[in-house]
Amino acid sequence: MTPSLRILHNDGFGKYELEQKRSVVFNNIALGILEIVKAMPDLNLISNNPTFESYVEMVERYAQNDEHFLTFPKDIAHAVKCLWSDETVKEAFQHRSRFQCSDSVAHFLDSIDRVADPAYTPTNQDILHARVATTGVVEFKFKFNDINFAIYDVGGQRSERRKWIHFFDNVNGLLFVAAISEYDQTCREDNETNRLVEALQVFEESVNNKCFLKTSTILFLNKIDLFREKIKKVPLTVLYKQYPGGMDYENAIKFIRSRFEKVYRNPNSLYVHETCATDTKQVQKLFDAVLDRIVTQNLKETGMV
Repeated sequence: MTPSLRILHNDGFGKYELEQKRSVVFNNIALGILEIVKAMPDLNLISNNPTFESYVEMVERYAQNDEHFLTFPKDIAHAVKCLWSDETVKEAFQHRSRFQCSDSVAHFLDSIDRVADPAYTPTNQDILHARVATTGVVEFKFKFNDINFAIYDVGGQRSERRKWIHFFDNVNGLLFVAAISEYDQTCREDNETNRLVEALQVFEESVNNKCFLKTSTILFLNKIDLFREKIKKVPLTVLYKQYPGGMDYENAIKFIRSRFEKVYRNPNSLYVHETCATDTKQVQKLFDAVLDRIVTQNLKETGMV
């Protein structure tokens, strides 16, 4: 979500940052295609391409050293492109909920020729699809309606939570982003815990923490574009056995929203929005409304309105 806000409320990314994002894209491509092909045996999928294994080995050697991600050689690009064109690899990707693989990797795998260009510079959409874990606390400052704001982006990984939860006893708003399309996927940390269940647990622990008892919460139910498509194929009953709403999108959204509302015991208001972080126009509209709400609430608390 933070990259969206930087694109909308700042001057985007400088040359050095774009070079870093470029390496992240190369990393996402190499590790992403390897995650897919390594999952194939468990899915009983075997490629008949005689060069398949040699291409896999090439990408594995490339991915062994982070310094390699500074460039994306033509032979590696060709290997990745050939692997991605293999129908068994495409079929494995369709079953990605059964192994650890980012939904966003297809965005790059479908654009190998563009990314492999020596003059390649990540576009805004590339930046929004690139995946890198947030570590520590990352501060982002910007101005909105002549008011200065500071957003602190924190890691959601288990190892990161204890580092930030006690830092924020004087914030004006808590923004929680939950990827609801991951209701049929497991966490990378243990490959067992359901990601949506984990998100609910982190949400409950965070919003009800004493640090945020004077803070309103904005919940973004994110990745609704992926959720809308997935719910047509994968029923919510894979997680909630007694869910009665069938494969209807609206029913499913209402149900998931109710799960978050049920664990919200904070005396302050909870505002819930459905979002797609890669849709910058929608994010801008929603986030500007959220900022207006935070400003108004802060003025009320200080007795200025």
